[in-house]
This record gives sequence, structure tokens and C-alpha cells, in this order.
Amino acid sequence: MAVRRGRVQDYYQHADVDNAAWAAVDNILAMKNITLQMHSPEEFQRIRDHQANGMGGLPLVGGPDMVQCVPSSRPSNSMLGLRQTTP
Repeated sequence: MAVRRGRVQDYYQHADVDNAAWAAVDNILAMKNITLQMHSPEEFQRIRDHQANGMGGLPLVGGPDMVQCVPSSRPSNSMLGLRQTTP
């Protein structure tokens, strides 16, 4: 399972982090007057990541055995926009 876990994490990094539309994210944040000058670098990066992840997306990275406990800890209406991505 370790090889598969690594592949899934690598794919998440590739699809949702490395290839995020960072220029669009920065433009949206600028329109909201959220800039690096207004936040610490760590907080600004957290906000950027949140925006790039769909403003509240919950990345469930891994196989069923790794993520099975996460949905049970979330309100039922928060799971309406699930997407499954397979590398």
C-alpha cells in the first residue's frame, strides 16, 4: 500500500498544487484586498491554498482505508461536492 499511497499523494501534488491556477488565485485575492502586505507569509500562503482548493475543499488523499474516517467526522451536507480523481 505504501507505493500506492505515494502515487496518490504525488498525483494530488501534481494536479491540485503544482498545476493550480496561481495567477487566478492571486487575482481573486487581490480583488478581495487580501495581500501579502496585510498578512504574515504563513497566513497568506494558508489563505492562498484555501482559495486554490475551492475555498473550503477537503482534499481526501489516499485510498478508502486512509480516508474512511474523515466523512464520518464531517456534517452530512458538507460532502455534497465530492470529486474522485484517479492517477
